[in-house]
Amino acid sequence: MISDSRITSSACCGNAIRLASGNWIADWGANDLVTELSPMGTPLITIDLSPYFSYRAEPVRSLISDLRLGMDAMVPPLKI
Repeated sequence: MISDSRITSSACCGNAIRLASGNWIADWGANDLVTELSPMGTPLITIDLSPYFSYRAEPVRSLISDLRLGMDAMVPPLKI
């Protein structure tokens, strides 16, 4: 069972997806946290969306270099 002691209840939604690595991505539904957990349930990465929440988390299935190109296309890098 996937759980996070910081989440005590949820009014709706949420999901958990097992990654190829064996880790899990979990959205706790109507809570402000999205977490990547190890196969043993240890939180590895937590994204705090407060004061907002999401209803579903999806893993990013792309290379970091591709993500950077996409972000730079939307907002060019700052020139200082």
